Amino acid sequence: MSGGGGFGGYRSIGTSSQLSSSTSGAQASQHEIEMNEFLEDLLKDYNKRDVAAIRTHLNEIEKVLGREIEGLDRILFGGSISKNTFIEGASDVDALVILDRAKYKDATPKELQNAFAKMLQQRFPRTEIKCGSLAVTIKYKDYEIQLLPALRNNGKLQIASNDGACWSTSINSAKFTEKLTATNKMNSNKVVPVIKLAKSLLSNLPSKYQLSGYHVEALAVDAFSTYNGRCTLYDMTMHFLNYSTKRVLTPMSDVTGQSGIIDDNLGIARSITRQKLSGHIKDIAGRFLGATSDAKKLFD
Repeated sequence: MSGGGGFGGYRSIGTSSQLSSSTSGAQASQHEIEMNEFLEDLLKDYNKRDVAAIRTHLNEIEKVLGREIEGLDRILFGGSISKNTFIEGASDVDALVILDRAKYKDATPKELQNAFAKMLQQRFPRTEIKCGSLAVTIKYKDYEIQLLPALRNNGKLQIASNDGACWSTSINSAKFTEKLTATNKMNSNKVVPVIKLAKSLLSNLPSKYQLSGYHVEALAVDAFSTYNGRCTLYDMTMHFLNYSTKRVLTPMSDVTGQSGIIDDNLGIARSITRQKLSGHIKDIAGRFLGATSDAKKLFD
């Protein structure tokens, strides 16, 4: 990975063994026990949540576009749903609308986005639908679905460039999921659960500093690629927060090495935006590390 390998050496700066001097070892142990039990119960609740409504919406979208678009190959659903990292109210759902390159090579990504938006607005007039720089966003009560146009090219895919003006080089859309799966296995299958917890924690960020689901997942892959700490939910979540506090200060490349910077909206290295974001994550980490009652409130 071009953006993560060089940062794998970061060490967690606030694990449970490094609690403030005002907290005794016995108290720290009790905090860890209570938090691990709480996090296990929280994950059970997350995993019970029914994603049937989301899948219904995705199927409806596929039917509309399938009827209207000539040369539609298929819609490849990705994001949180496919990687099992979805958290209601704190996750995005993205889908690649894959088209035949022979028919659409002369169309720009923006032209296709506008066409998608028009078709969907006619079918779902009461739903908020808007075009961004890279995707069409369909807003529902607890989540958003983002549709990204893509062209199939010799078994690989082309998506919009970072500015949305033209098509990118060809990518393998399964590479990130493969990377996440491998990192998860390396860490006792705890990375995916930690991502769910991290998305919930980071939903406490001010709206201006909210991170995309993919960004959180990429941070996790980066953070745990060389992790050698204890594989408990508490320790790993603490490591993720401390790691991210530093990592967001510099631009992050696509963890598969296929595309460019995934967080260029945050500006250059150590920009004011990045420093403020880092500070907000540090505040969340401090609360997570502190009193058990306060840490639990972060998940309300």
